[in-house]
Amino acid sequence: MAYGIFLVGSKKVICSSLFIVGEIGCNDYGYPLSETTAFGDLVTYIPQVISVITSAIRELIHLGAVMFMVPGSLPLGCNSAYLTSFATIDKEEYDRAGCLKWLNTFYEYHNELLQIELNRLRHGLLFWKGDTRIYFNVVFTGFGGNVLKVCCGGGGPYNYNETAMCGDAGVVACDDASQYVSWDGYHLTEAAYRLMTKGLLDGPYTIPKFNVSCFIGETIRNFNDYAMK
Repeated sequence: MAYGIFLVGSKKVICSSLFIVGEIGCNDYGYPLSETTAFGDLVTYIPQVISVITSAIRELIHLGAVMFMVPGSLPLGCNSAYLTSFATIDKEEYDRAGCLKWLNTFYEYHNELLQIELNRLRHGLLFWKGDTRIYFNVVFTGFGGNVLKVCCGGGGPYNYNETAMCGDAGVVACDDASQYVSWDGYHLTEAAYRLMTKGLLDGPYTIPKFNVSCFIGETIRNFNDYAMK
């Protein structure tokens, strides 16, 4: 794995900016999952991904950054693409929301290791907890029976079909995307992101709790300094 950091701006801008580092790891895990990599082998990837994330943060700190938001992974056991790929008749494999328990456990482990490493850094870090509570308490609110189905897809139990993806000929989007969590199986809808943003700014989903007034105040001061030049 390789990464690079390129910053444009003055030292003052860098040290007063909020850096969002992530979500990182989705593709690192997604490709092996698509190749049916053994679960035991897949788990060994997690420390490598966490190491790259923390190395990038350390480099940013070295360059003068002081404020970070580091998103954890969302519970992709609730993702329609994975639900389709790993569908099983064994009801014990699913939780009360219809999500795959083993896959959510995998991403919860990623988040647990990530939080441990961020606690070691202790440098103005804000950890966005991507756990199942976000889905149950925020994203699952107000979507009725369209929590696991996609808005734009090619049919099937979750309206997700790898042979008929959103954008392909004959694939039609739903009438009202605001009633769905997932747009196409890989991206959420604006409605879902709106609820997640509200949960981020107002809810208990970060460690420590997000203080938007502090960040906005710093941004306004920077703008005023720039305008007076």
